[in-house]
Amino acid sequence: MIPYGFARVADSLNNNGTSAGDPLYRPGLGRLALFATRSYFSLTARIPALRRKFLADLSTYRDDLTE
Repeated sequence: MIPYGFARVADSLNNNGTSAGDPLYRPGLGRLALFATRSYFSLTARIPALRRKFLADLSTYRDDLTE
């Protein structure tokens, strides 16, 4: 089961256009990116003006996708 699982994950990553060689998956940079993302969303949840800006941008992005 383990070899099958690793093969399926590798296929999934290749189909998504990503690979394990991407810098984001390296321990140092990946942890830094995760920390930055979590910090951003934590601040967005606590600061009303930032939350409004985030939601407005998200709405605009979704509207652009439907056109």
